[in-house]
Amino acid sequence: DGNLITRQPVHAVVDRNLDKPVLMGTNKNEAVLFVGNRSISPSGYSSWTESLNGSAYQKVLAKYPVSEDSKTTEVWADVQTDNFLLCSTRYIATTYRQPEYAYLFDHQPSFDFTGVAACSALEHVCHAVELPFVFYSANGIGHTFTEAERRLSSQIIDYWTNFAIHLDPNGASGTPAHGAQLTAFSRYQKEYMKLDGTNSGMVADPYRETCEFWDGIGYDLVHPWKSCTLFRHI
Repeated sequence: DGNLITRQPVHAVVDRNLDKPVLMGTNKNEAVLFVGNRSISPSGYSSWTESLNGSAYQKVLAKYPVSEDSKTTEVWADVQTDNFLLCSTRYIATTYRQPEYAYLFDHQPSFDFTGVAACSALEHVCHAVELPFVFYSANGIGHTFTEAERRLSSQIIDYWTNFAIHLDPNGASGTPAHGAQLTAFSRYQKEYMKLDGTNSGMVADPYRETCEFWDGIGYDLVHPWKSCTLFRHI
């Protein structure tokens, strides 16, 4: 309709500036792409956590502890994923008064196109790896979907197209052509559509404990684009 969201979604929702259905979600390990294969010391991790979380940083360190023997880089990626992406999205979905359809993309592609080794290891589902599925474009970037991935892509395209046309990922009939019916997320029924090449379906609030922690910390401690600068300077 030509109307754009010109503010951070967290702010727009709190100020009641959004008044139509929203389809929103995240990938399971978004920030692994940004952190990449950098080596981060525990002291560096502590310093950057303080920079991002202010006076709450000690609570974050207690929730996401590291030691000289721990995988500090992976923990740092978890902090960024959970705070800036996963749990802030859940907060918006919980607060929003219009229909909100939430998804979790939880499929590591059978091919690697990110160029970041960590994104193809340990079943990481990095930022942007859902894009070939949204646009059915594996062939266009020199790769091939498995049969399960073709089905997953068709399912996502069906949801996205239905939402663009009807403001409902299930379509006008309420029954999508591919995949299960997507239930609206609410503060009373926090359900996500888990998008996975082998086991898609509705899941009930899988990150409740983690996100209730971040709800207590808040999502307005640092401008989100500052985090990108921090990633580059680690």
